[in-house]
Amino acid sequence: MNISRYYGTEKVEYEFEFLTPAFLGGHDGNAELRTPPFKNLIRRWWRVAGNENLSPENLWKEEAKLFGSASGEGNSASRIRIRIVNSQCTDSNEAINLGRVYHPEVGQGGLDIDAALYLGYGPVSYEKEAHKDQNGSKRSSTIKYKKYIIPGSRVQLEILMPKDKVDSIKYIMTLIHNFGAIGSRSRNGWGSLSVRQLQGGNKQILPGVGRIKECAVDWEKGFSSNEKRSYPHYIGKDDTSLLAWEVERGNDYEELLGQLAKLYLELRTSFKFPTDDKTTAERYVLGYPVTHHELSERKNKSIERVPSQLLLKIARVSDKNLSARIIHIPYKQELLTGTKINDKEVWEKVHAYLDGQNGLSRMGAQQ
Repeated sequence: MNISRYYGTEKVEYEFEFLTPAFLGGHDGNAELRTPPFKNLIRRWWRVAGNENLSPENLWKEEAKLFGSASGEGNSASRIRIRIVNSQCTDSNEAINLGRVYHPEVGQGGLDIDAALYLGYGPVSYEKEAHKDQNGSKRSSTIKYKKYIIPGSRVQLEILMPKDKVDSIKYIMTLIHNFGAIGSRSRNGWGSLSVRQLQGGNKQILPGVGRIKECAVDWEKGFSSNEKRSYPHYIGKDDTSLLAWEVERGNDYEELLGQLAKLYLELRTSFKFPTDDKTTAERYVLGYPVTHHELSERKNKSIERVPSQLLLKIARVSDKNLSARIIHIPYKQELLTGTKINDKEVWEKVHAYLDGQNGLSRMGAQQ
């Protein structure tokens, strides 16, 4: 056994609690608890945890050193190793009731739609009717759900890491606790997690948003004219605070996630599509593609999808209370190169929209 790879390492245990249904698919697309999604989650948040000054080349090299790489001359084993110590997880495909939200662009003049379907389309979908009418297959009004890990499930992970990375991994866990989720449609709040460090049999509270605010940088940094990085690489803040808004608190995840669905839909549809020149459509900044609105004029035709920079999150703030949040992780979009859309100006409008909503408050702001 080669023990050199374990020299200078330390084991730390964390408990993850699922706060919303998590669509962690196995080979058949149904719920399955495995360690790779957690490693990918840590890896994703590592990229924005203090690496804002690294070039793409150096970011890749540092990432490969820590998480391993199987490509080219940089082939190396991961220095982050994860083991499931204990799991108390249950799966289900029962109906999820987030309520209904009004969508002004569905049907003739708008319709109320299922909020779970809006946020979870894919693992949440319509059943197909067995019969057909003269127009072919008929869509059912019955909604089906792939198996998911239910809220309240817990998993305890042992993470082996280099000793000099213990503090940075703890900061990453702070980011995941406040902003992170796992699995399919996790950007829309599914698979929201609460994280606690385990030490001596006790659950340790992770640092609060104050630590995140200290490490955040001016959000406009990534939008300079010479910026080439079109991927998340820092946590942003402005003169007010972090680019994170708390929408509501309560103890019912379905009600809170339903509120996020309503806010997110209203925000997106507040950006109207022009009837003449699609190269000026600001909604593309909030995520691409948009149904029935392809940006055929985009310069880079290889870019077929740009995920939203907005994250929806249910977070635990106490033993009995949850918090609904919307977070902006800013970066420049390559998709918009050659269009007439100024993505920085669009995000300024998004921030102003959220700041202007009654009941919303900035995380980390002075009260």
